[in-house]
Amino acid sequence: MFKSTDGGTSWAGANDGLSSGLSVLAIDPVAPDILYADGVWKSTDGAATWSPAAGSRADVTNPLFVTGLFAMAIDPLTPSTLYVSGIPVISGTRSAGGVSKSTNGSPRWHSINAGLGNLDAWAVAVDPVRCADVYGRPRR
Repeated sequence: MFKSTDGGTSWAGANDGLSSGLSVLAIDPVAPDILYADGVWKSTDGAATWSPAAGSRADVTNPLFVTGLFAMAIDPLTPSTLYVSGIPVISGTRSAGGVSKSTNGSPRWHSINAGLGNLDAWAVAVDPVRCADVYGRPRR
């Protein structure tokens, strides 16, 4: 992970404590020093250091462990509410995918897939004015 403080003219490493292979990032719109990576890593100091927010990705009780993530969104009015979207990845006898939601800043997630149909969810977004309006885009 890299960070630019000059609009992308130059970049510096910002991955102390962060694992490799990340796919999605989100910044808290109210407290921009808080960042989330893959829904399970959290920084509270503008990406200078990272720590597991939801335990290890290897924790099979975490639904994100078995999901390949594509997108992450933060509720702009309640930034402790996070959404991620991903594709099902089989891990042992469990599979996950679709859209998951956390209402406590990432430690606990639950699937919110009623009506999605296809769990290959490639995108998720939150309406910045009507935060109850959440958009998810299945693959097909």
